[in-house]
Amino acid sequence: MPTRSSRSAIFRYFPRIACEENYHDKLLPELSKEDFPCLTYTRDLTDWHDFIRRTPEEYEAWIDGASKECETLELKILSDMSQEEKPIFVDTNISIETLRAIADHGRT
Repeated sequence: MPTRSSRSAIFRYFPRIACEENYHDKLLPELSKEDFPCLTYTRDLTDWHDFIRRTPEEYEAWIDGASKECETLELKILSDMSQEEKPIFVDTNISIETLRAIADHGRT
């Protein structure tokens, strides 16, 4: 696996945009808990005991909801980035189903 410095050299030589893990986190401070309840759950948590006292079903629903909310944010970020007309490499939460629906035929 390439190191961060070797990736940097590659990206300088071949202009690309890299969206690494959790690149949507930069939007977290501005998110409303009404629109993104799962992503803002830990941001607004006042007692970590509430986090660990959840049932397995509540935890699973939170994980699934956070993935869907991440997908929404990442699609917006990528749409904005596509204006730069550079290839984009993404570590993403976008589901395979969504990628198939939005990708050019033969690119999935």
